Amino acid sequence: MRRARLSASAAASLALASQAYAANPLHKDVCILDPVTQRQVLDREKLALFVLKDKGIGWQFGQWAQAQATAEEAVLAAALPRGTTAPPSARPSLAVRILLCNAITDCNFDGSDKLIAAQFQISDILGDKSGSFSNPRHAKIAEFYSDPSIVVECVERSPGRPIEIAGSAPPPPEFNLPLKLRGNTDSLMFLRGQPDFKAAEKVNVSFTDDGIASKKSVKLVGVLGWAFPLIEGAPVAPADDPRPHPPAYANLELIPYAGINHDLSRVTGQARKVTSKDWRLGAVLIGRQSSSFGSGDKAGWSLMHVMEMRPELLFDDVNHAQIASVNLRYMPVASEIFGLPVGLNAYRRIIPSREYFFSYRPIFDIRFNNGTFTKQGDRPDLQAQDFSRIGTQFGFAISHDNFRFPIDLTVTETYMHALSGYPRDLSQFRSVLSLSFDTNNYFGLDLSYVKGKREDLLAREEKWSVAFTARY
Repeated sequence: MRRARLSASAAASLALASQAYAANPLHKDVCILDPVTQRQVLDREKLALFVLKDKGIGWQFGQWAQAQATAEEAVLAAALPRGTTAPPSARPSLAVRILLCNAITDCNFDGSDKLIAAQFQISDILGDKSGSFSNPRHAKIAEFYSDPSIVVECVERSPGRPIEIAGSAPPPPEFNLPLKLRGNTDSLMFLRGQPDFKAAEKVNVSFTDDGIASKKSVKLVGVLGWAFPLIEGAPVAPADDPRPHPPAYANLELIPYAGINHDLSRVTGQARKVTSKDWRLGAVLIGRQSSSFGSGDKAGWSLMHVMEMRPELLFDDVNHAQIASVNLRYMPVASEIFGLPVGLNAYRRIIPSREYFFSYRPIFDIRFNNGTFTKQGDRPDLQAQDFSRIGTQFGFAISHDNFRFPIDLTVTETYMHALSGYPRDLSQFRSVLSLSFDTNNYFGLDLSYVKGKREDLLAREEKWSVAFTARY
């Protein structure tokens, strides 16, 4: 009886599947950017959510799917090579559990025809002939969702155009300027729409009008840049690499920028107080190159090397001084290290099996600054010495994975040791708690605490602040 029912459902689903192309996904629906390889890849969770929504499969099946979790995980584990076990991150989410019903598990309930139609749609995507997806291992739906080492890459059929599925409607034009609006120069490297974008500092704008103290103040801190790609995803390894991880690649971009840091206040009847008033002009050259580790058919891991060179001219209007500097930075990025579920400068879930909990991002880089005072102005001789410093920034970021609760915490410590110049050592502690107003994390409210000395002008800071912030 059950076989007959499934056959009838399958027949009904063929009619639904024949209409699938009308709502097939674009790249923004189902693809994500791998933080290590910087390649667009098919995301299992986004794909499952898309087809479930497209076929009208609601969360009324949620309780049933939760009850099937243990059985389905056992089936997934059985599909892996003998002697291996699925890591917690490979356990199916609620959406995937619903999707895989009748595909690799023994289950049945009203709505099976919709599920089969959804599975037909995913099979069409995995076997795509339009050139929109690259599935070199020809993985079927059960293999794709049971083996986390399988990578399906999202491919553009022509450079600069979004991925299209055969028969889909032309995508609307996207507003995606190469503009960079950030809180500091360190954040210019982060890409919009990716998890690491949440760690980028925001432009800080605040106004205060204290009627009791008759005091008004204004603060504006930010950097505006424009990205020019010089090399885009040039491969540095054979494209037919048989290992399950993608081949290595490299890219290069140049971002000219201008920055401002103004903190002014005035009490009625008194002279204006200037805490800081400086401008900066420069350009940052950012290079990325990945290295893949592993041999033969053994699954490997990838390490992204991010390198920056940033020449800059800083104008200190408070002391009428100028500094010309060259700044170097190296940041390694890895979503796992030696196959262990430990990342570096990349987000990972704190509890791998919980998709709507918190993710963490260890922060670490190595930096070198070399500066020359082209104009001393009113700065004391001791604080106007040319300098060379080497140091690091380290810390962590925690982000909530539910877009309905967009809260992020970033804590960093920056330490620099002087090879020459003054002072011998300097450090700055910074903590920022952010609440975003939109799902893109463009606008929000920040509560921040800073204590220590700035790297450039050596200004000592210790303050709490609350401000409306923005980034792009």
